[in-house]
Amino acid sequence: TQDDANHIFPSFLPDGRMLIFERPASTDNLLLKQIINPRGFSLTINASWDALYSVPVLDSVVDADGRTTQFVYTTVNGKKLLQRVTTPDGNYAEFGYTPTGPNGTTPMLTSIRDAAGIVSTIAYSGSGQYWDYIPASITTPYGTTTFENRDDLATFERYLKVTGAGGVRHVFAFRYGQLGDE
Repeated sequence: TQDDANHIFPSFLPDGRMLIFERPASTDNLLLKQIINPRGFSLTINASWDALYSVPVLDSVVDADGRTTQFVYTTVNGKKLLQRVTTPDGNYAEFGYTPTGPNGTTPMLTSIRDAAGIVSTIAYSGSGQYWDYIPASITTPYGTTTFENRDDLATFERYLKVTGAGGVRHVFAFRYGQLGDE
């Protein structure tokens, strides 16, 4: 049942799971707080509402065994971005950003360090077009994967060509409202 005084709102799914939402005092938005399966095992989601950015912020997730995954954020050029995810066993992934992107303000993801310590770097074309938000390449210790994007609104020709480190190419095409693989 709904508990307006404590800002708790349950919802039941056909498969027997219960979702519990809460409404932080600082917003009218509902945040998913807990998922409980029919056996009573739960996943608890600890999130807060960031009033400065008007977004929910995932702080941690506690699994059915009571193990916690933590999320840490950084602010880059006025934007709140995910910096680190730490698993219950202490492994972590980290994310790096440029201060500005093609529009001069939006930070861009430039590096990922995964839980194994492998660092991948991401480069962008920098041509000043909106598709600059699509990476031009991602480099890992295994090689570089490149991305070529075409978006011609006059001919409705749109595609993304992905060339893997081993030279294998995949083309994803969008034409006249249909997505296909060329």
